Amino acid sequence: MADATVVLLREPWPAVARRLAVRTSILAAGVLLVALPGVWPALRVLGVVLALVGLLFLGLTAANVARNRRVLLASPAPGVIERPASVQEGWLGRAAERVEGPEVEVTTAILSVVSPGSDPRVTLVAGDGRISEVPLWGMAAGDFVAQANASLAARGPRLTVVEPPPGPAEPEG
Repeated sequence: MADATVVLLREPWPAVARRLAVRTSILAAGVLLVALPGVWPALRVLGVVLALVGLLFLGLTAANVARNRRVLLASPAPGVIERPASVQEGWLGRAAERVEGPEVEVTTAILSVVSPGSDPRVTLVAGDGRISEVPLWGMAAGDFVAQANASLAARGPRLTVVEPPPGPAEPEG
């Protein structure tokens, strides 16, 4: 019997809705440029391009949500954690990012000055594998690790929080 995939982290619905709203706004801006009377022909061409880009982004967002069901991290097999590939990554032939092994180190990324709602972000490392910049959407790294370890108790791997390496020393003077 094959093991079922264990979902460790999903993107929250408000984040998906925000991304869809931004893509829809790009599409609407392009349609508005095309539809306004008296707009220069060059701006109409820009509007068509903008509308097509917005439509492409909107379609890819919907396809990715449908394909990955908002999953950001999952364990498809014992001892493995992966970030599912997007539709675009599939087209480019890029494999899903994954880590394998009994122990996975979770390091919190240094927060930016203006923290987006997706912070904190963590990086998972095991052996040669690395999954970088996974957004936790307000969840503390320790809480994420505890939740993931509870979900993975019977199949592994075990996650541990590791302090990030110190940044470069500031110059004196």
